[in-house]
Amino acid sequence: MGTRLIRGAALALLLAGCGQATRRPDAGALPIVPTLAPAVTSVAPSPIAASPAPATPTSGSSAPATTVPAGGAAPAATGALTPTFATYREPRGTFTVSVPDNWQTTPLAAGIGITSVAYNATAIATISLTWQAGEISPTAMAQIAEEYKNRLLESYLTKNLDLSGAQAGRRYTLKGTATLTGTPTTIEISLEQTAGGTLVLQSWLVPTELWADFQRVFQQPIQASLAIDDAAVRLIVGQ
Repeated sequence: MGTRLIRGAALALLLAGCGQATRRPDAGALPIVPTLAPAVTSVAPSPIAASPAPATPTSGSSAPATTVPAGGAAPAATGALTPTFATYREPRGTFTVSVPDNWQTTPLAAGIGITSVAYNATAIATISLTWQAGEISPTAMAQIAEEYKNRLLESYLTKNLDLSGAQAGRRYTLKGTATLTGTPTTIEISLEQTAGGTLVLQSWLVPTELWADFQRVFQQPIQASLAIDDAAVRLIVGQ
């Protein structure tokens, strides 16, 4: 039976392996997200970019039975931004999500999830899923988010790190800013458990100057489109 997550502001899923209710997922199994390009000044496409650089769109995903078509072109420098989204379908039926069709979207090397990168690597979103029978505690959520943050940032030259965490119901969010490889960046990591037991770990890395527009144009539509089949996730994790 599917569970649909509809949110107003956060994305990127990651995790691998979780057993009983008292067992936390192994943070050591979390994949590393690709590195931001240095000296980035715009998300492409971006509503506030003065003159987006041309780029060749990439294919959405190499996974079989998955459709993320290529061909989304960067819009003109002026006027409203209207990105085109395409549906990513996880081959095993665990989730679907809509992502911009000119982003590079690939399945995680291990576990259940995707990494989606704006074509000039200025924004990185990761989504991953696992499952456990019992409700995860707020303390465990905070620990997982903190451990993942450490893994996420270990590949970067990181300065001025300033993150804080907050619990809201079945969701914990770690959010703030840092300078990553010379770029002021907003970081958002969240962990949420659905009513069906699926643990959803999301992470976003976005240049801070673009964050406000990015949330409205990209993040919120992606989150609103995310649909999870708890039974399929449970079946795969239990194998």
